[in-house]
Amino acid sequence: MIRKTILVSLLSYSFSLTAAPIAMHQIKGLNKAAITHADLAPLLDTLAAHPSIERKNLGQSFLGKSIDAFYIGSGPIKVMMWSQMHGDENTASAALTDFLSYAIETKNDAWRENWQNKLSLMIIPMVNPDGAQLQTRFNAQGIDLNRDAKAWS
Repeated sequence: MIRKTILVSLLSYSFSLTAAPIAMHQIKGLNKAAITHADLAPLLDTLAAHPSIERKNLGQSFLGKSIDAFYIGSGPIKVMMWSQMHGDENTASAALTDFLSYAIETKNDAWRENWQNKLSLMIIPMVNPDGAQLQTRFNAQGIDLNRDAKAWS
């Protein structure tokens, strides 16, 4: 339910889309209790091959896993979305991956073209891949990326 709510919220900007089609769009294999970097990597590789998406590597986790951002759109309104800052909280990772998948489907070209010149989206599906692997809110160095960010800056 949370996954569907996140997807619907992401698309509230688009007036030409009803909530039902995207709320029903789910990539197979992500509807499980724990999502890891290994689960997402092949799906994200496929999505990044689409000409509407630009992938940039932001760096690596302590354990050497890639942390990537996916850009779609070129509008003046900039929106950054991320998930799994706490590795054991993965609902939004699935929702963001579902959204990217939905956005690049051929049948949704007109819908995507309707908002691409209005919005610039930066999507980071997994901020803490080490925490996801360990199924903990902390990264591999024991840092809570959310609560400890100020202390480490």
